[in-house]
Amino acid sequence: EDTPLVVAADKGLLANDSDVDSTLTVTSITVNGTDYTVGANGATVELAGKGTLVVNSDGSYSFTPVKDFAGALPVVGYTTNTGLSSTLTLTMTPVDDASVLVADRNTVTEDTPLVVGKAGGLLANDSDVDSTLTVTSITVDGTDYTVGANGATVELAGKGTLVVNSDGSYSFTPVKDFAGALPVVGYTTNTGASSTLTLTMKPVVDGVTLKVELVSGGFVPGAAKVEQILSDLAGKTQSKLPTPGDDYLVSKDGSWVLGGDGKDTIKYGSGDHFSADGGSGNDILIGGGSVTDHLIGGDGDDILIGGKNATSSVTLDGGAGNDTLIAQSLKASTSYYGGDGLDVAYMPGSMKDLKLIKPSGSQSFDYSLVYKDPISGALTYHDFYSVETLYLQDGKYEFKDGNLTKVADLATLKVDVDLIDNDGSEHFTELTIKGLPQGTLLSGGTLQADGSWKVPASMLDKDGKLSLQVELPVGSQNIKVTVVAGSQEYDMNGQPIAGEVKYTEADTGFMVKPTNPNGDNGTSDKPVEGGRGDDVLLGDIGGIKTSVEPGKNYNIALIVDTSGSMKFGLDGRENPPAGQDRMTLTINALKALANQLAGHDGVVNVTLIGFSNSASSLLTINDLSRSNVQSFIDKISSLKANGATNYEDAFIKAAAWFNSQPGSGSGKTFENLTYFLTDGNPTVYNGDTSGSGGDTDNIDMQKAIDAFANLSGQSEVKAIGIGTGVTQGNLAYFDNTKVVGSGSQYENAQLLNDFSGNTGPWSANSWSRTGDSSGSVTMVGSRLELKDSAKNQASVFVSEKMTLVAGSGLRFDLGKGSDVGSEDSFSVQLQHWNGTAWVNVGAAVTSAGTINSGALAAGDYRYVFTINEWGNSGTATLTIDNLIKVMDGRPPVGQPDIITTADQLKAVLVGSSTTNTPAEVGNDVLHGGAGNDILFGDAINTDHLPWGTAGNPAKPADWVDGKGLDGLTQFLTLKNGYAPSSLELYEYIKGNANSLDVAGDTRGGNDKLQGGLGDDILFGQGGNDELYGNDGKDILYGGTGSDKLYGGLGNDILTGGEGKDFFVWNQGDASASNLAVDVITDFNKTANNTVDLNQKDVIDLSDLLDSDGSKSEASLKGLLSIFEESGNVRLEVRDDTNDHNLIQTIVLEGHSFASLTGNTYTDKSQAGLVIDYMLLNNMLEIDKPHG
Repeated sequence: EDTPLVVAADKGLLANDSDVDSTLTVTSITVNGTDYTVGANGATVELAGKGTLVVNSDGSYSFTPVKDFAGALPVVGYTTNTGLSSTLTLTMTPVDDASVLVADRNTVTEDTPLVVGKAGGLLANDSDVDSTLTVTSITVDGTDYTVGANGATVELAGKGTLVVNSDGSYSFTPVKDFAGALPVVGYTTNTGASSTLTLTMKPVVDGVTLKVELVSGGFVPGAAKVEQILSDLAGKTQSKLPTPGDDYLVSKDGSWVLGGDGKDTIKYGSGDHFSADGGSGNDILIGGGSVTDHLIGGDGDDILIGGKNATSSVTLDGGAGNDTLIAQSLKASTSYYGGDGLDVAYMPGSMKDLKLIKPSGSQSFDYSLVYKDPISGALTYHDFYSVETLYLQDGKYEFKDGNLTKVADLATLKVDVDLIDNDGSEHFTELTIKGLPQGTLLSGGTLQADGSWKVPASMLDKDGKLSLQVELPVGSQNIKVTVVAGSQEYDMNGQPIAGEVKYTEADTGFMVKPTNPNGDNGTSDKPVEGGRGDDVLLGDIGGIKTSVEPGKNYNIALIVDTSGSMKFGLDGRENPPAGQDRMTLTINALKALANQLAGHDGVVNVTLIGFSNSASSLLTINDLSRSNVQSFIDKISSLKANGATNYEDAFIKAAAWFNSQPGSGSGKTFENLTYFLTDGNPTVYNGDTSGSGGDTDNIDMQKAIDAFANLSGQSEVKAIGIGTGVTQGNLAYFDNTKVVGSGSQYENAQLLNDFSGNTGPWSANSWSRTGDSSGSVTMVGSRLELKDSAKNQASVFVSEKMTLVAGSGLRFDLGKGSDVGSEDSFSVQLQHWNGTAWVNVGAAVTSAGTINSGALAAGDYRYVFTINEWGNSGTATLTIDNLIKVMDGRPPVGQPDIITTADQLKAVLVGSSTTNTPAEVGNDVLHGGAGNDILFGDAINTDHLPWGTAGNPAKPADWVDGKGLDGLTQFLTLKNGYAPSSLELYEYIKGNANSLDVAGDTRGGNDKLQGGLGDDILFGQGGNDELYGNDGKDILYGGTGSDKLYGGLGNDILTGGEGKDFFVWNQGDASASNLAVDVITDFNKTANNTVDLNQKDVIDLSDLLDSDGSKSEASLKGLLSIFEESGNVRLEVRDDTNDHNLIQTIVLEGHSFASLTGNTYTDKSQAGLVIDYMLLNNMLEIDKPHG
C-alpha cells in the first residue's frame, strides 16, 4: 500500500518461463477482459481507483497504487511471441495509516451560546483512512473527561459550560457578561491521536442604564469651590514666614497675617478673630469658625472665604482684580467689598430667606440683604459694595443701574449611569447633554458648536453619579434636557474594540405649556407631546379675562357713590381717623385708576358720575391721556359725601352717556365698561316721595334693577362694595362681569324710557292722535303729558307698536293732573294685533297708579289712551313716566367684590383690568409619551392653594379665583420672594397634582389625553373628554362632562366624575397572560359618593368582546360573571376560547347588588339577574350594533 512495485526483467514475467527454440518476449496483456499490445515502450494500463500497471516486452513490469489503496487487483494475462499465455497475480499488502488531526479554533460571542454540529465540529477537519474517527476524551485545565454516549460536560466556574460529544459536535454556553479567556480544550480520538480546540470570547458591549433629573435650586453657593480648596490643602506643609513665592500661612493668636508677592493661601488657625491681607498675587484667604473675620485680598484675582460657623461679623474686601467673595454663614453680618474689577459673591440661602434693602440717607452700600433667624428672630445684614454678580441658591443675580436683577435660575442636573456589564471589560463614554436653552451654563463640561455639552466620563464618581449646576436664563420654558451616555467595550489588552460602543438616552421630566395658551392645542395626528421623563402636560393655562386689554379702545363710566355714609370708615365707624373715611380712600383709588387709564395704549373716553339723592355727570374727557388726566383727577378730588343713595338715577345717567355713542365719530371701535362703587344699598329712586332715605325698600331695589337692565345691555358693569354697609346679595344684581344665576326676588325688568329726554320708546313724536283736534302730546320736565282741551269730543292717543316675547309685559307709572275734574274721564286700554285687527286685552284701566300688563303671549301690543275733558278747567292731563319692559323669570345676579380694607379697594379697582370671569379654554390633544406623566386637559385649578398654612403667605386681597397657572405663579412668587422658574412650577404641579384638580369644576374644553408608557395620571377636568391610560398602572379622572375613560393595559383606577361617563375596554386591553384588575371608583355616584343611577354611567366591553360585530348579546353574556364582596362588586370577563380564560377584572368600588340595581336585586344568588339588569338599563354594553 502506498508503495510502487518495480520488477526488473530478470525477475519479471519471463524469468520463470522458457522456450528452447526462441527468445521469449511479451507481445500483449489482458486486464479485465481488455487486450493491450506490448510495444517497444511497453503497455500501460490505468486501473481506476487502484493504480497504474506498466508491462514491458522483456517481462519487466511495475505497479504504482493510488494513495491509501489496499484492495484486490485484477489478474493480468500475458502472451509471448510463441503464442503461449500465462498470468500475473498481484496482491496488495495493507499498511496502517496514522490519523491526521488539525487543531480547531472558534469564537464565542459574549452572552450568546455557541453550538457547533458534527459537520463543523472537532473531527470535521481530521481524517484517518483506516478508521472512522470519534472523540473518546477531552482534557480541560489538566483534568481528563471521558466522552461517553451522552458526551462530556465541563462546568468552567464563572465562565460557562462546555459540552463535547463523541461525533465531534460541541457547545459552549458562557455565563452572563463573561468575556474573558478560556482554557484550551484537548481532545483524543479512538485512534489515540490528539488535538486541541481553542475558544476565544468576543466581548459585546451591553451599554448602560441611565436616569436623569433636573431639579430646581443649585448647590450651596461657593461650597464646591471651598471643598476643592480645602482638599488641595490636605497634607500641605505650612510656611513659617511669608516669602516672595507661594506661601501657605496659618494665623495664630488673632494677629494680622500678611501675604507676600506670590499666590498665597492664608488660613485661620487660632485666636478670637482673624485678620489677613493677601497682598499682591492671586491669593486665597480662608476664615475661621465662630470668630470675626477681616479678609483683604489686595491686588490680584483673590478668593476670600468667610468662616463656616461665623456668628459675629465678616468683612470680605477683594481689593483690585476679579475677586470671589464667599460667605458660608447667613448668621454673621457680612460686608462684601468688590473693589476694582468684576467681582462675584456667593451667599448661602435663597431670596425667600432674605429681604432686599436699598440704601437711603447716609447709607453707602449698593444694596443689603437682611436675614432673620427663624428661631431667635435676630437680624443679620449682608451689605454689598461694588459686587457685580451674586449667587444665591435659587439664582444668579447681577447688580446693574442701581437694581439687583435675577439673570439665571439655578438648577441641578442629576445623572445616574450604571454599567449593565460589570466584569470590567466596559468603560463609560463621555456624556452628551442636549436640549438646554441658549445661554445656559454648566458647572462642568464643554459647550459644543451645536449647543450641546460634552462632559468627560472622568467626572462621574465611582458609582456613576454626577451632579452639575445649571444656570438657566430667566424665563426659560418647556425645558426638556436629554442626556446621552454609553459604554465602550475593551479587549483583553485594554484596547477599545471598534464598533463595540452602545449609547442610551434619557430625558428629564418637564412641564409642557401650550403654545396657544387657552386655545386648541394639538391634533390626533400631531398631539402636544411629552418626552421620556416624568412630564407634566397642560392643555391650557387658564386665567381670567382682561377687561382693559392693550390696544383696545374703551368708553369707561365711573359711577361713584357720594352719599352721606361715604364719610364713615370702612369698618362702619362714623368718625374714622383722618384720611381713612370711605370717600377719601375711594378718591385715592380712583386717582390711581385714572393714571393707569391715562397710560393705556388705546383710546379711552371716560365720564365721572357721582350719585346720592340723584346723579350727575361731573366730567367727561374724550381720549384720556397724560396731558389731560390732571383735570380728571382734580374732579375726582372734589367729590363730597352727602345725601341718600339713588342707584336708579346713576344707571340712567350712565346709560344716557353710552347712548350718546362717545367716540363714534373717530372711526374706531369701542368697548363699554362701567365701574360702580357704592358703600350701601339703594334708599331712594327718581320721584320718590316716601322720604325713607336711610332705609332700603323693595321699590328702591326694583327701580334700580329696572334701570340697570338698560345699562347692562350696553356695558360690562363691575360692582365694588365699599365697607360693611352694602349687602352683597343686593349688589349682586348690579354686576354682570360673571352671571352666576338668577335672584330670588324682584322682577326682571328693563327701563325703556324715563322720559328725561324726547327719545326712546313712547317719545312725544311717536304717538298717533284722533278725536279732538286740540289734544296734545308733549314732554314736560321728566314726564310725558297727554292732554285733552275744551268740551269737544274726547282725544284718543295711540302708542307705537311694541313686540314682546312670551312671558314678558309692560309697566309704567300713570299720573293724573290737577286739572282732571270729577266730570272728566279717561281710560287706558291694552290692545293686541291678532293678525287682521287690533283687539282689546282685558278691561280698560280708569284710575291712576302703576299700570302693569302682566305676562303676555308673544306678539305686537299697543296702548290706547282716551281723555275726555268735560268740566270747567278747560283741560284734562295724564302723565306717563318710567316705561318698563318686564321680562320672564328673575333678574340675573353676578359676583361683585366687597372690600373692607384700603389695600383691597385699590387692588380691586386699579387691578380691575382683570375680572372674575375665567378665560375660556380650548379642545386639546395631549400625549404623555414614556415616563410617569401627569396630564391636565385644561388649566390647573388654583382656587384652593394652601394660603396661610405651613408657612405659606396669606392670600392677597385682590385674589380672584380662576387664575390657573398665573395663580400658582403668584403663590410661589409670594412664598419664595421671586418669580418661580418653569422648573419650579413643574415641581409644584408634579408634587401637588391632585389638589390642582377640583371636583365639580366645569371649566374646560373637550380634550383627548393619552398617557403613553408608564404609570400616568390623567385629569380630563371640564368638558367631554377622552382619556386613554395606555400601558402602565394609570389613574384617570374624567371630571365634569360626559367623558370616555380607556384604562388600557395594566391595573388602572378610573374616576368618571360628574356627568354620564363611559368606561371602555378595547380589544388588546386585556388577556389571560396579562390579567389586569381595574377599579371604577364612582360608577353612577355623585361627588359626595352617594349612588345616583340617573347619571347613566356605562361599562363598554363591546370592542373587547365583539370587535367585528359578529356576536350576539346572548352569546357573550356567558363570558361575564359578577360577584358581591367586601363592599364592592366585582365583574369578571373571560375570553371565548374553549378554556374561557379570565382576561379582565373590573371592581365597582363601594357598590352592592342592591345599590347597583336600585334595590331590585339584593341577594348574592341573583348575580345573573344583576347582569341582565345592567344590560337592560344600558349600564353595560357587550356587543356592537349589527347591520
